[in-house]
Amino acid sequence: MKRKRSRQRLFRFGYGKVVLLCVFLLVAWYVDYLVTPLPLRSRVFIIQHDSSLREVSEQLVQQGVLPQAWPFTLLMRLQGRSASAKAGNYALDDPVTPWRLSALISEDDPQEHAIHIIDGWTFRQMRALIDSEAGLVHETKDMSNSQLMKAIGASGPPEGEFMPDVYHYLPGMNDLQLYRRAWNEMQSELDSAWKNRAQGLPYQTPYDALIMASLIEKETANAKERPIIAGVFLNRLHLNMKLQTDPTVIYGMGSNYHGVLTRSDLKQDTPYNTYVRYGLPPTPIALPCLDAILAALHPAKTQDLYFVSRGNGTHQFSRTLAQQISAINHYEKGSK
Repeated sequence: MKRKRSRQRLFRFGYGKVVLLCVFLLVAWYVDYLVTPLPLRSRVFIIQHDSSLREVSEQLVQQGVLPQAWPFTLLMRLQGRSASAKAGNYALDDPVTPWRLSALISEDDPQEHAIHIIDGWTFRQMRALIDSEAGLVHETKDMSNSQLMKAIGASGPPEGEFMPDVYHYLPGMNDLQLYRRAWNEMQSELDSAWKNRAQGLPYQTPYDALIMASLIEKETANAKERPIIAGVFLNRLHLNMKLQTDPTVIYGMGSNYHGVLTRSDLKQDTPYNTYVRYGLPPTPIALPCLDAILAALHPAKTQDLYFVSRGNGTHQFSRTLAQQISAINHYEKGSK
């Protein structure tokens, strides 16, 4: 009986030593792992937005930064950095240890990208630019316009509904987030401008003002002229005159426009041809900037009913048709 108990003690003592030895070897291996430079297959990597710690580690494995995921996941947990990894684009100048990498993705600011949505662009042009951005995760490429609008919580045609601006984003961001940000910015600015609009305007809704702003945007980039052009268009609406603005005709022609408007184009009946139809077109024709929106809602007080381009980015304004014809002869036909 004594021999059996003695053997049990020896077994327990030996088993304990084995366990301690294994723990020691595991700790030694893990410490060595933490301070040994990683065998990088790639020095450039992306951490995507809204990634869990496990997903971050897996992304680093897939991109050739880590040989395996679990040791790094454990390190981040032990450091209390489970939710600290910052989404973005990273570039490593030198080999790094796992310890340094954990600090890098938790403390350093990743590289931002910028995308510039231009004033006066159509939504088609905006979509083409966003689709070409390599740093974005593209979920909208196969969506129709209506599907895209529904995905961001909006409805109706997308034209004119997004604020042109410079938008900064971190690589790995979903393109729907960028669309939603531009849409929210436009709705916020339009709502604020509508609440502070001038009295006596013929618009029934903020959308009407947005349509007018898009016409102003396409007619001029000259900030001083925008309120005057708004005043001309509103004068014509009050008098039940056709707006007769070329950009609406061009928009309505779509891919059939090849750079020159002809007399037959001006006679072609489309929902956007303001030479043959009264009132505003059914939707905006471009993405208007905030200045164009403010001009639509705070037009200049003028008696002018016409304008023609001087060819230098400004316009000649006229009160009468005779003055307009004279201005056309002077600036478009070169008559003196």
